[in-house]
Amino acid sequence: MNSLALSKRLAIVLMASLLACAILAANLFVWFGLMVLAARGGSAVFPAECGIVFGAAVRFDGTAGPSSLRRVQTAATLYRDGQIERIFMTGGRGEGMRFSEAEVMSSVALEEGVDPAAIVLEENARSTWENLLFVKPLVEDCSSTVAISDGYHLARIRLLAQKQGWGTLQTYPAEEHPPLRDAVRNIVREVLGLGYYTFF
Repeated sequence: MNSLALSKRLAIVLMASLLACAILAANLFVWFGLMVLAARGGSAVFPAECGIVFGAAVRFDGTAGPSSLRRVQTAATLYRDGQIERIFMTGGRGEGMRFSEAEVMSSVALEEGVDPAAIVLEENARSTWENLLFVKPLVEDCSSTVAISDGYHLARIRLLAQKQGWGTLQTYPAEEHPPLRDAVRNIVREVLGLGYYTFF
C-alpha cells in the first residue's frame, strides 16, 4: 500500500472515529437532558420534618439573587403551611462577599415569617457537592428531609446525594420559575454537570 492510500485510509478511520464520538456525545447530552427534565418536578412527600435550601449567588450589595429568593420563598411557604418544621440554609461566602449565601437566605426567610428558631445555617459550602456533604451531619436527627432548589438543579442534587450515601433524598422545586433564557442556560449547565459527576 502506497503512502497516499495509507493516508486516505487513516483519514477515513479518523473521521469515522470523530463521527462516532460526536454521536455518542450527542446521545449522552440528550440522555442527561432527559434526566434533568424528568427530575424537575421533584419527589417530595409532605409533611416532612426538615427542608434543605441550596444556596445560590448573592449580589454584591449583600441581597439575595433571584435563585435564592425563589428557593427561600418556596421553603417559607412550606413552613407557613405546616409542611416542614425546620429549614436548613446551606451556602458559603463567595469571593469578596461580606455575607454567606446561607446568611442572606436566612434574612429572606425571616422577612417571610419563618421563626428564627426554625432556621439552621451551614455557611461553608461552595458547591452542590459541599452543600450536601456539610449539611448532612446537621440533619441526622430529622425523620424526613426534603431538598429545595430550582427544578433544573434537582437531578444533580439527587445524583450527588446518592454518591454520598444519602439514599434517595426527596426533592422539591422552587414554585416560581426562572425566565426562559436563564432556564435554558441553567439546564445546559446541569446536563454538563450530570455528565461530569456521572463519570468522575
